[in-house]
Amino acid sequence: MYQRMLGLTTIVALALGTLVTLYGQDGVPAPDSSKAEKQKVPASVMSDGSALAQVQSNPTYRTQQPYYTPPQPQAESSEGTSRRLPSYRSAYPSTTPQSGQAPTGQPSAYRSQIGETPSTPTGGPTVDERYRPPAGTMPTTERLPAQGSRYPATEATSPYTRRAPERIGARYADTSEGPAGELPNPQEETTAEPPQETEVTPTIEVEESQPVNSVPPADSKTVLREIEMPVLVVTSTGPEEIVMKKEANFEIAISNRGQVDAENVHATITLPDWAELIFARPSLPSQVSQFPESNEPISWKIDRLPAGKSQNLTLRLIPKSGEPMLMNIEVTSAPTVASTEINVLEPKLAMEIEGSDEALYGRLQVYRLNLSNPGTADAEEVLLKLYPTTPGENAPATHRLGTLRAGEKKVIELELTPRQGGTLKIKSEAFANGGLSAQAEQSVLVRKPALKIAVDGPKFRYAGSSGTYRATVANPGNASARNIQVIALVPPGASFVSCSEGGRYEEELGKVTWRFTDLPPEGEQEVSWRCELNEPGVTRAQAACAADGDLRDSAAGITEVEAIADLLFTVSDPRGPIPVGEQVDYEIRLANRGTKAAENIQINAFLSAGLNPIAAAGGPKFSLHRGQVTFEPIASLGPGQEVTLQISAVATGSGNLVFRAELRCEALDLSIAEEESTRFYSDELKSETSEDKEKTPATTRSRYGRIGLQG
Repeated sequence: MYQRMLGLTTIVALALGTLVTLYGQDGVPAPDSSKAEKQKVPASVMSDGSALAQVQSNPTYRTQQPYYTPPQPQAESSEGTSRRLPSYRSAYPSTTPQSGQAPTGQPSAYRSQIGETPSTPTGGPTVDERYRPPAGTMPTTERLPAQGSRYPATEATSPYTRRAPERIGARYADTSEGPAGELPNPQEETTAEPPQETEVTPTIEVEESQPVNSVPPADSKTVLREIEMPVLVVTSTGPEEIVMKKEANFEIAISNRGQVDAENVHATITLPDWAELIFARPSLPSQVSQFPESNEPISWKIDRLPAGKSQNLTLRLIPKSGEPMLMNIEVTSAPTVASTEINVLEPKLAMEIEGSDEALYGRLQVYRLNLSNPGTADAEEVLLKLYPTTPGENAPATHRLGTLRAGEKKVIELELTPRQGGTLKIKSEAFANGGLSAQAEQSVLVRKPALKIAVDGPKFRYAGSSGTYRATVANPGNASARNIQVIALVPPGASFVSCSEGGRYEEELGKVTWRFTDLPPEGEQEVSWRCELNEPGVTRAQAACAADGDLRDSAAGITEVEAIADLLFTVSDPRGPIPVGEQVDYEIRLANRGTKAAENIQINAFLSAGLNPIAAAGGPKFSLHRGQVTFEPIASLGPGQEVTLQISAVATGSGNLVFRAELRCEALDLSIAEEESTRFYSDELKSETSEDKEKTPATTRSRYGRIGLQG
């Protein structure tokens, strides 16, 4: 509507200007301008900044349309918050008052009902002027109900079109227009009619001025850049009437009335085919293309036209026809380009995990999760997810962090206590509105010490013998074991003998203890202890180790202990020499030093010739024979038991006589022989000859047989 009113007013102004030029202000025709001096008719400058080229008011000339067409205003929005366009004040105001509005100088019919002055003071502003909002402000329109109305005002469909109240004080409002200066009488009775839904112009409104940007909304707009454009005005001067086949001069001026220079100004001048161009001469050096023969349009190019400057082009031509000559001028210039750099704010998410890539088993380790926004805008609805260190163990833990401001950094501490060895993964992800995401992951090697113990000892021993056991403690883990303790138990039926360095034997507890401060990865430590194995059977030599972190291990060495009878068989002879005929006693001693009873033991005694047994005692039954004593077998001789046999004998001759005792045990597959030699002498003094010595038998002691015994 605004653009249409603007165009209509411009056309009316041009028409009136033409009439004034032709007939004068008093209606008298203007003098012949062909005989008068040339006069310049300035081009009209439109309120929107466009230039309208004008020529002399001769109706045979054609007026060039504006070379620049301002952008058309956007259609008014149907929303109630649409902006009101400023009113265009025409030089020729309309004499018809609009509906709901009194003529200029008269108050509105309904403003008097809300306390307004019913008339305009002398010399004061009109009603329209008093209610026009100040420049640069946006009017806010409120809907007030009329006095006496029982129906509330309905919502307007636009800020400029409202539904008037249909009934005021049980009477219908008279909205008809009366003569200027007359107001409807609110006291006059009218005939009641049913209310009708009618779209009418507003009759009651109050406008309050507010700054447009007093409270900027969330999507408030900011003026990014204002650009000024050159304003070109084209003025053509010359005679209004020319004579056919006579030269005529015309001058075309292009002025830049703007504040900035115009670039690449191009004017195209088109003449009829029967108009012969003599020359086209610019006032300043510029590029002019003219084709007198082909009657092509004249091209006038100006590289730069500074602000406030103008250039002229003089044309000389000869009309060769009596028709009205139309001179068409088209002017263009390089478009004005406005470049505006707009900052685009971008939120970002960055995340990293700060902490050691190694952790000790069972020991608390703290990690720092750094979540930051390195962008230039806030990250909204930030959601943090923490995944379990073991995949599939639990669902991810979710934490809502809200808004993370631009440049802000949040630190989340994570406590990790490893309960298994190997490699664990700490993984976290963050999300925010706008598809933002970030993730961080760190592998953690869990160092865990380990303890292994092995016991080595004899596999077989006879009862009563001793055995040495060794325990080896190893750390096959990847971390040092702390405060290691090794304990070795003395097996039942065994007795402690000794231990390696550092061990402490506790007799009441039957154990040996060693302590070590540290055992590095892949390290080993060996301890040993010695025991006497007294009981037959399977002996378990147990050992155990322990360290910090609830590390434990145990092992045992197995030894098979076998019991055996160990017989000690000895013969004691009297101290000699002994006189012949005197009784001598020989003693046979049998002891079982083993751990098993010896059974069916056979003992026999043999005497040399000249030495006769006379008696025996201390053992089983016996029988005396010439040079021999035979004992009945001993049924059993238990461990630690002893048997002492005595045999009495009398020598009948002098010399070295031999006493021999033999033991045989089939169960033990054992044969033992013991011999003793005794020298006997007679009471008669007699010297021995070498021959007698040679006759004396030689004797030896043997455990396994009779040697050199004669009888």
